[in-house]
Amino acid sequence: MSLLMVGAELGSATEDQLDALALDPAAQDRLSRSLVRDGAARGVFVLSTCQRTEVYVEAPDGPHDAARVRDAWTTATDRAGAAVAAGHLLTRTGAEAAAHLFAVVGGRRSATVGESHVVDQVRCALARAQRQGRLGTELDRLVQQALRTGRRIRALDDAPPGAGLVQRALDLASARVPVGPGTGVLVVGAGTLGREAARAAAARGADVVVHNRTAARARTLADEVRGTAAVGPLGDALADADVVVCATSAPEPVVGLDAAAAAVRARGARQGRGARQRRDARGAGGAQVGTPAAAASAPAPGPAQVYVDLARPRDVPTGVGDLPGVLRLGLPDLADPGRPDPGAAEELALADARAWEAARRAATAGPTIQALRERAAAAVEDELRRVAHATATAGGADTAELLRRSLDRVVNRLLHAPVTRARAHAAAGTLPDYEALLADLFAAPAPAPAPDARHPRSTSEEVPAARPHAMR
Repeated sequence: MSLLMVGAELGSATEDQLDALALDPAAQDRLSRSLVRDGAARGVFVLSTCQRTEVYVEAPDGPHDAARVRDAWTTATDRAGAAVAAGHLLTRTGAEAAAHLFAVVGGRRSATVGESHVVDQVRCALARAQRQGRLGTELDRLVQQALRTGRRIRALDDAPPGAGLVQRALDLASARVPVGPGTGVLVVGAGTLGREAARAAAARGADVVVHNRTAARARTLADEVRGTAAVGPLGDALADADVVVCATSAPEPVVGLDAAAAAVRARGARQGRGARQRRDARGAGGAQVGTPAAAASAPAPGPAQVYVDLARPRDVPTGVGDLPGVLRLGLPDLADPGRPDPGAAEELALADARAWEAARRAATAGPTIQALRERAAAAVEDELRRVAHATATAGGADTAELLRRSLDRVVNRLLHAPVTRARAHAAAGTLPDYEALLADLFAAPAPAPAPDARHPRSTSEEVPAARPHAMR
């Protein structure tokens, strides 16, 4: 068995391709069930986030199983374009795959350095795989090690407070609409990123509104950040929001182009009414001097509005960014150009991955070691039976026990070197050759012909005493 990773991430694939390959929880279940049922994997771990979708499998044939994973993936998504996008999936094996996962958990494969939500996403994916019962022992150990190594990598970066994907999104949005007191921020989705966005916006003093498919989760998050929950269609909530942050796992966009355009018109109409009311209060009495009356009565352009799309597949069509006064920020827009030197983090990830791979291979020596011990133990038992038979009439029970202990020590001494070398060969990937050598070295002799039942041999005949003249 070997570790195989098949996946795509932002940078190696386009957003259209990532959308086509995205796996929602139901699709993840279909994929893992199919791979285990068809024998393509002993264990499956799926990591699907806004920036990547990756499938880790404990595969019997390693790279040869990549095509089976791609086919099962395409079937599980049941989405147009998935088959074409599957041609862009990358494949990693062994320590390379493990090092990649370690770097992902450490935040070194993300758009921004220092983000912590990927750790929560990995933990949620691990818990889901454990509940499904298709994770397998080796992948469970791999993900647990990834969480430990990822923590060490993030310690190397020492990211300042406020770093991460959500904080960078709010910083970029603030260039158009300052996110602070009096700013309306609508968070669509109450998952990992939605919670982080709501907390970050509330920390800046914004008025947070939460909308979620499940109203109870929306209310829970809204109460946590002292905001409000929006129930029902998004229309009114969109028009009221200065910044909209979308982070759902919906298979289709949750903000349609028509809905966004209607929100722009509604915001423009409100601003126009406000301007006319202010002019009336000043006694303007109509259009200003030099301004046509028709222009004075037309709705003014709406106030600036920002949509931040953190979802995969995307929640907000790219065309929304073409509406007047609207800025749309997608994941490619959030990439942080000031990334630290990857050297130390990559070395740490690779070193831990190689250690994990060596330990995994060493564990495969278990059956060989057990076979050695069983064979040695059987030899001990044979000798003990002979000793017990020979000494029973002389009351030699104590002698037999002493001999048992002595033989156990002998066996341990004899097996110490073969066992140690078996583990070393397993870690180096050369165990099959060593197993062949051991099989030849410790092969059981051909069974001796059964004694004639009419003339059973005595114990003294089975173990003849040495003759004096044969001794030198």
